[in-house]
Amino acid sequence: MLYNANARRSGIGFAPLRFLLFVGIVTGIPTLMVSGCLLNARHTLAARTDAIRLSGEPTTPAELDRWYTAVPDAENAAIPLADALAILHRIDDPKNGDDPTSPIMFLAKPAIRSGAEAIPIDLSRSFAPLLSKRKSYVAKLREASQRPSCRFPVSFERHSGYFASSATSDLRQVQGFITLAAALEADEGQRDAAFADLIATIRLSDVLRNEPLWASQYFRLNARRTACWAVEFAGNRVTFVDQQLSSLIETIGRLEDPDLAYRAIVGERCEVLSFYRHHAVTGSQTTAAFVSLHAYVAAWKAVHFLDTTDRLLPASRLDSVSRRHTASVVDRANREYQVRASPWKEFSDTYTQGFLSSIRILIEYHDQDTALWAVTRVALAAERYRLAHGDWPRELSELVPAYLEKLPADPFDGEPLRYVRHDDGITVYSVGYNRKDDGGSPSVKEDWRTGDIAFTLRRTPAVREG
Repeated sequence: MLYNANARRSGIGFAPLRFLLFVGIVTGIPTLMVSGCLLNARHTLAARTDAIRLSGEPTTPAELDRWYTAVPDAENAAIPLADALAILHRIDDPKNGDDPTSPIMFLAKPAIRSGAEAIPIDLSRSFAPLLSKRKSYVAKLREASQRPSCRFPVSFERHSGYFASSATSDLRQVQGFITLAAALEADEGQRDAAFADLIATIRLSDVLRNEPLWASQYFRLNARRTACWAVEFAGNRVTFVDQQLSSLIETIGRLEDPDLAYRAIVGERCEVLSFYRHHAVTGSQTTAAFVSLHAYVAAWKAVHFLDTTDRLLPASRLDSVSRRHTASVVDRANREYQVRASPWKEFSDTYTQGFLSSIRILIEYHDQDTALWAVTRVALAAERYRLAHGDWPRELSELVPAYLEKLPADPFDGEPLRYVRHDDGITVYSVGYNRKDDGGSPSVKEDWRTGDIAFTLRRTPAVREG
C-alpha cells in the first residue's frame, strides 16, 4: 500500500516502471555483451599478433621488410633496373604497358603469336626506331637480367605502413622493351639474338618475386604472361636448336612459385594490420569517449581480418583446385558477415572484403600463369622431340623422361594437359578458368575467363631455321 500510495502521489504507476525496467534489461544486456566483446578485442588482437610473431611471420611493414632476405648490390637486378628507368624517363614519358596502342600489345593476339597472321606492316616499321632510340636503356635491362636476385628499396607511407616500390607499376614497361627486341629479332630471323633476349625477358618477368603485396604479384604475373607470349611468337618465326630449347625450358622451370599467394597474404596482412593498428590508437572524433569506441571497433575489425587470413594462409599452399575452393568459401562467409553487420556501419569491414577480392583475383591469375608456363614448357619439349625424331610425339607421355621429368597437370581440373596435333604443328593446352575443353581455342585478353590456355607451334615454310 505504501508503494502504491507513493506511486500515485508521484504520478507514476507500476506498469510504466515495469516497462522501463524491461527496456533497461533488453537494451542493457546486449550493450554489455557488445561492450565486453569490444573490450576483449584489443586483448585478443595483441595476443594474436604476438602468436604470429612467435611463428616467425611478420606483423608490421618494418618486420616484413626484414623478413625478405637482403640482396648484395653486386647481385641485385634492382640497381640496373633503376638506371634503366631513369634513362627511359629522360627520353620520354612512357605509356602504360596495357595501352592498346603500345607496340608490345600485338602479342596479345593468338593468331599473331601462332604465325597465322603477320604483324601489321605499320607496326613492324615502328619497332626499329623505337628500339634504336633506347639502346642504352635496353642494355641496362640485359644487364639486370644477368643478376641472380632482385630486391627493390621500399618506403613507408605515414600511418598506413604501405609498401611503395618505385618499380612495381613500371615493370610491364621495363620488361616490354626487351620483349619487343626479342620479337623483332625473331621476326627478322635472328634466332640467336632472339633467344638471348627471350631468356632476358623471362628472367625480368620475375623480378618482383620478393615484393610483398598482392599488387606487386599482380604486375609480376602480367609480366610473366607477356614473356610467355613472346616465346610462342618467336617459336613460330625461327627454329631454335635443342640446346636453346633446353635452356628456355630450364629458365621457365625456375619461375614456379607455389608460395606466391602465401607471401602476398602475409604482406597484405602486415599492411591491413598497420592500418587498423593506427586507427586503434587514434580517431577523427573530438571526444575521448568516441575515440575510445573507434579504437575498440578497429581492434574488433582487425580480429575479424585475422580470422580470415588464418583460414586463407594454410589453403594458399594447397593445390590450385583446393585453394580456389577455400578462397570461395571464406569469401562467402565474409559476405554473410557483412550483411549481418550492415545495420551497424561502424562494424562493416570493407577492408577485409577488399582484401579477399584482391586475393581471389591473384589466385585466379596465378593459376592462369601456372597453366600458361606449363603448356609452354611441354610444347618446347615436344619441339625438342621433333628435332630428334623428325616428327611430333603421338602422345605427351613420350616426352618423359628424356625431355621432361614429369608431365605437369592442368591446374584448373587436375587432369593431364590436353594435346592436339595439326597437319603443320601442335597445340598444348589447359581447359582454363571455365574448366571447359574448347579444343585448344585460346582465351583472349578481353575475356580471359573463357576459352583454353593454349600454346601453338607450327612448322611452315615461313619459319626460319636460324
